[in-house]
Amino acid sequence: MEERNGHTRPRARADNLVVRELPDEVLVYDLERHRAVCLNRTAALVWKHCDGRRDAAGIARHLRGQLPEAMPEELVWLALERLGREHLLCERVKRTTTCV
Repeated sequence: MEERNGHTRPRARADNLVVRELPDEVLVYDLERHRAVCLNRTAALVWKHCDGRRDAAGIARHLRGQLPEAMPEELVWLALERLGREHLLCERVKRTTTCV
């Protein structure tokens, strides 16, 4: 049921943020918390693709088609965890575990 309530399909926060794109990073200023966050290229790409429709695996697959190098799902999860800590997602996502 997690997929229905959005806990595994992250959505980027858009309200009360000032966003400036620089050559290799994105600077985000949170007007609510009065805090600046600098996202490296990887975190910025993940954040831009947090549209509430894709889970971490879907974001990784989507980015693989846009980048010359592969984007492992683990790297997407690391970015999502940071974005959640920095309050740049509408709500923090919960990492799903898979049994092998």
